[in-house]
Amino acid sequence: MGDLINTEQWRIVIHESEEGGYWGEVPAMPGCASEGATIEECRANVIEAARGCLSAYLEMAIKRLVAGQEHKEVVFA
Repeated sequence: MGDLINTEQWRIVIHESEEGGYWGEVPAMPGCASEGATIEECRANVIEAARGCLSAYLEMAIKRLVAGQEHKEVVFA
């Protein structure tokens, strides 16, 4: 799964948090976000969250196929 996360292909947006630290998101994956005390920690946490999101999306797609609900595309929503 690590090959699917490549920061040259996936845009990560990092914001300063009002409470201190940072929070980041992957706009292509709604709901995929994380936080960290530093930009580097936030980036690493967002990448880990994206791996989890991709894993969940893949699992949902496989379950639909196994259940006979064939789909031509998987929508990230």
